[in-house]
Amino acid sequence: MHSVSHDAREISRRRRLGKIKEAAGVADSLTLSCWWVDAAYAVHHDMKGHTGTGMSFGQGMALSYSWKQKIMTKSSMEAELVGVDDSLGYILWARYRYFMQEQGYDMEALLLYQDNMSAMLLETNGKASSSKRTKHIKIKYFLVKDKIDQGDIAVEHCPTEQMWTDVNTKPKQGAGFCKFRGHMMGIPTEYNDADYIDKVPLMPKVSMLPLTKDQLAEGVCWRL
Repeated sequence: MHSVSHDAREISRRRRLGKIKEAAGVADSLTLSCWWVDAAYAVHHDMKGHTGTGMSFGQGMALSYSWKQKIMTKSSMEAELVGVDDSLGYILWARYRYFMQEQGYDMEALLLYQDNMSAMLLETNGKASSSKRTKHIKIKYFLVKDKIDQGDIAVEHCPTEQMWTDVNTKPKQGAGFCKFRGHMMGIPTEYNDADYIDKVPLMPKVSMLPLTKDQLAEGVCWRL
């Protein structure tokens, strides 16, 4: 168990420093949880946003949440920031003492994936990255910065086409829905209930982690 935990920490550290290109397998440890947090801006009839959150240890989502935001936001960036704050309680509960550490796991800093670079700057730098357009944002929404500074959370960018919790914020259709559903539920993209009446659907091991820029440039994609 010590060896697995040590290896996962070393891989996570190198990945955050950009020293490895292949992300597959990073989250295959119960000491490293990955969270995807997404928000849809002004999608409800009263113009409030919607948050979608999910957590994975490697394949399929162990936790998945979807809810309407309780406050008004002025931009998609602000909606993303509010979405992270809304999700923070669940994230920290699953990350350490409240659950996983009580099961005996020495948890690493969790990986928080976001597809909005402006929101990531505010989450990482707090008011230092704030401008006239963001001065109105209440300080409570910068709790995530404190958790990043403490080493509990590491924020990384995730391309929108790999933001799996996007399916929790809007009604996706067709091939896009099937792809996102497959990653979230750990089932094949072409899954059909009628084909699995008497058997359990099995799928090849596929990483849910975002591809690196080099992999995207080479046209690599995760296939189910």
